[in-house]
Amino acid sequence: MRYKAPYELSKDKGDQGWDIRADKEVVLLSGDTRLIETGLFFEFDKGYYADVRARSGLSSKGVLCHTGLVDSGYRGEIKVCLTNLSKNSYVIKKGDRIAQLVFGQEINVYPCKVDEINLDTSRGDKGFGSSGKK
Repeated sequence: MRYKAPYELSKDKGDQGWDIRADKEVVLLSGDTRLIETGLFFEFDKGYYADVRARSGLSSKGVLCHTGLVDSGYRGEIKVCLTNLSKNSYVIKKGDRIAQLVFGQEINVYPCKVDEINLDTSRGDKGFGSSGKK
């Protein structure tokens, strides 16, 4: 897998997420949602992809990172969609770590359309919150 960026991709040994950084300074006003440039481009091997995921440190400050999927055929710049949910402006400086990439490999599945789905499981069709708190 090849990449082009103004910085080296890095992660701590044993971690799954590779840090990606802001390529420009951006001020996120309270309530703002912006696409943040990273200067990062990939040339994936066929069948591989990356998920854009949040960094817990940014999330704890009220800055939400929206997840994104980077498909193997995409060759454009990786951008990170951030929303400032805090009451204060948040300054992102050039070089700040703003998200992380987790790489994966395609699993080939072949969905088969049917008229009915078997609901005979311990959970059945019970949705959000149905498993309770323990």
